[in-house]
Parts: sequence; C-alpha cells; structure tokens
Amino acid sequence: MTAFLLATAWCSGQTAGKDTVLNGSVIEVIQTYKPQVRAASRPEWVPQLPATDTTHPVFKYAVPQQPLFYSYHSDPLKPLALGKDTVPLPLPNYVMAGVGNLTTLFLDAGIGGYSAPGYETFLHVHHLSQKGSVKYEQSALTGLEAEGLLHREHGDWHSTLGLERNQYYYYGYNHALYDYNNTDSLKQTFFDLSATADYKRKEEGESLIDMHPKIDADYYGARFKTHELDLGFDVPMSVEIKDDLEGKLNVFGHFAGLTADTLSKSNILFGLAPGAELKREHYSGHAYLGLAFGQGGTAHLLPDVVGCVEIPNSPIKVSAGWSASEYRNTYKELTTENPYLFGNYKPVQTRKDELFVKADGQLGQLNFAGRAGWDNFKGLPGFLDTVGDRKQFMPVYDTVSALFFELAAKYLMADRYVVGLSAVYRNYYQGTSQHPWELPGLTLRADGAISPMAGLTVSAYLSVMQGIYALDTKNKVSELKPITDFGCNGEYRLNLQFSAFLQVSNMLNSHYQRWMGYDSYGINIYGGVRMKF
Repeated sequence: MTAFLLATAWCSGQTAGKDTVLNGSVIEVIQTYKPQVRAASRPEWVPQLPATDTTHPVFKYAVPQQPLFYSYHSDPLKPLALGKDTVPLPLPNYVMAGVGNLTTLFLDAGIGGYSAPGYETFLHVHHLSQKGSVKYEQSALTGLEAEGLLHREHGDWHSTLGLERNQYYYYGYNHALYDYNNTDSLKQTFFDLSATADYKRKEEGESLIDMHPKIDADYYGARFKTHELDLGFDVPMSVEIKDDLEGKLNVFGHFAGLTADTLSKSNILFGLAPGAELKREHYSGHAYLGLAFGQGGTAHLLPDVVGCVEIPNSPIKVSAGWSASEYRNTYKELTTENPYLFGNYKPVQTRKDELFVKADGQLGQLNFAGRAGWDNFKGLPGFLDTVGDRKQFMPVYDTVSALFFELAAKYLMADRYVVGLSAVYRNYYQGTSQHPWELPGLTLRADGAISPMAGLTVSAYLSVMQGIYALDTKNKVSELKPITDFGCNGEYRLNLQFSAFLQVSNMLNSHYQRWMGYDSYGINIYGGVRMKF
C-alpha cells in the first residue's frame, strides 16, 4: 500500500502543471455517511367547532327544489359556514353509532384517508331508523355516497356515486275510521341510484375557451310500479374578452321519463344561455338571455340580469336584479319534499320570475346578508290530500305572486362559540288557488355551538314554521299549528380516537303536523360513541 502511494506521488510530481486525461477510468468518491433522523413535524391544531348534528327524518321540507336550468342569478341566502380547516387531520376516518328511544338505530361513518398525490377518494355511509307511538309511524333512511378526484397534467376528473333507500309508511289516515292490518298498501320505499362525472381543465393560458362539462344519471324507483329515469348534461363555457370582461355560454339538457303503473310520462328541459360577466374593483354584474324548451316543445325566454356595487368606505355590497328559471317537478324532487305523494300524478313545469335587491357584508366576526323582492310563479306545486282515506297527496299547481324577505347571519368567535340564524318570509297573493297548499309562509332556523371546556362541544338548534294552510276532513280551510322544534347535541372527546355523544330532538315533545294528518315524532333521545381511525 505504501509503495502504491509513493508511486502515485512520483507520477504527480512528474506531471505537475499539465492536464491529465484518464481514458476509460472510473473515479469513486467515498464519503463517510452519518445517518440522521428528521424530527417529526408537530401538527398545527386548528380549533374548529363541528357542524350541528340535527338529523331528523320528519324535516323533508328542508330540502328545496333545485332548478335544473343552469341559472346565473345570485346565490340563495344561508348561514355562512365556518372556515375550512386546511391542516390534514391525524385521523381522517370515523365510525359513529348510537341507539335511543323510538327504537332509534343510528350509524354514520366516513372514510377519507385513501388518497395519494394523483387522486383523492371519499366514502360516507349512514343509517337512521325510528318508530313512533302511532300505528305505522316509522321511517328508515340508509345511504352511501362516494366521491373521487383524479388529478392529471391538463385537468381534474371528478365523479360521484350515490345509493339511497328511504322507507316510509302512509299512517296519516283517520285511525278511528280505518283499521289497516296489511302493510302492503301502507309501506312506501324509495330507491335512488345516482352518478355524476365532470372534468375541469387546469389554467394553462393556451386555450381561449374554458369549459367545465358535466353529465349525470339518476334512477329513482318506488313501490306500486313507479320508476323514473333521469339523464342530463351541462356544458358551461367562458372566454376572456378583456381582463375584466368574460363571455359566457351554457348548453344544457335534462331528460326524465316517469312510469307509474300503466302510464308513462316524459319531463324534458333543454336549451342554452349566452351572456357576459363584468368584474371590476368596486362593481360587477352579469347579463344572460337563456332560451329553454320544455314540455310539448314550448319555448321560454329566461333572462338573468344582476348588478352589484360596493358602498364606499363600507363593508357592505348591494346588488339587484331580475332573473327567470324553470323547475321540472320530477317525481324525485316532489317526493323529496313530500314523501307521501301519489306516484300517478301529472308533472307540470314551474316558471319563476324574480325581482330582488340584496345586501351582504362582514362586520368583525359577524357575516350577514339580507334579501327582499317579488316572485311570480306559474305552476307552483302545492299538496292536497282530499282523495279516499286522505293518506296520500296530489300536487296542485298554482299561478301566484309573492313578496319575500330573507335574512341570514353567522357570528363566530374563534374556537369558543358560533351562532347562526336564517329566516325566510313569503306573503303569497293573487293565486289561482285559495292558498299555496301545505307551503309555509315563514321558515326560521337558528343554531349554535360552544366549547365550554376542553374536549366538550355542545350545539343546539331551533326550527320554526308557520303559515301552512290545508283542507281538513270537511274540506274546510285550516291553518296547521305552528311548528316549533328545539334540540341539542353534546359530544365529549375521551381521547384522540374515542368520544361519546348524546342528541335530543324535539325537546318540547311537540306533536305538530308538517303534512295534514301526519303527527311528528315526539321527543327523541339517542346516544353512542364515535371512533376515529
């Protein structure tokens, strides 16, 4: 070894000052490696109150009808949600299970931990079944929702899949006059299979036209030989004209077919909506002129013009506009609102014209919005149960106008508490029916949550509805008793993985009727555990 080093040194001395070229040689550089363990990153905990858990099968009225025309009018008012937690959760999956009075069985589970840089998946499973004191007063809702995101170089693919089974019994008849022992004519089960897919191109600055196409399919089946197949697509497009001005175009189509016993009915709406949108520092607006073709090939002009201005030296924005939209009133939409509906009904599309003014803003921790205006409905569906034993409803279409006032507010104080309020008041007038049957004039919702101590979260809600008119058993106009439902929920975190919860619904034990003849469940108490993994 020593001789080798001396020879190397002598060669170096002979060639000093000259470049050396080593042909076909390999040089190895050896470095001492010292292993190091990176310190584990400490998660930044973001305190956040969970959403109020107010699952209640009676409140099907809380699901609004959705317009299937791609509308650009201002968003509906609703309490503003808490800020999104961007910190990854250490335990993204959970299972929540409980039991209670009214033979309540409750299950809720979510799986969101199966993700990678190229994709994200989410899965939600839930079940709630209850049984009241009135004969056949029971319901069961079971569902599964899956969602996936696939990220590619030029855009993102997004898809959803939903399965739902919703079971009710027609118990809203006069039990003193009718004694049903065979449940075949009283049990109704809805089965829904839905799927959607859409593609969103990433911003690359190469294409002048930006597109976000979407397709959807839905199979909605019920007992008594009732089935509905619904297919649809939406292709919104935009092109930049100037930095603050965009051209817009949406092409849409929705095609439904309802089969009830031996009858078959179609429900079609398709068309396009061209327009433009302006966005500047202190004001903005848009203008669209939709052309839709509905039942029987009838054409409808659907304008949508809205302007918005920021008040100088103020956090308030004021907007006003005029918009029109079409509703198809599919079997799924109507039974989502009122599950006690006859399957053999005539679907009539609803046209809604609206003039409104809106103000919204933020003052410190308070977010608020107010809206007022005038609506005109042509073919607004109400519900009457005047046939046979009066346990099922038929839609009654009304041409009616209404003045409306809406309010929404949310106050958030860091991780301590949050309070929200929303209210909608409608004064219907000049209708072709005596009243918009079974539709509320006032809907009020208040909720809040607080963390009085470490690990404990308590939430509560209050729902009020009134101004609901129906026909009694003598076919006389009757205003239903105002609905007041108050409930609360508490959850205590035992450790990082386990927590215990208790929920109380309808604490006032009020047996109100949302639909004529159908008493609500009384007080409902159930509790259980949540496990995160």
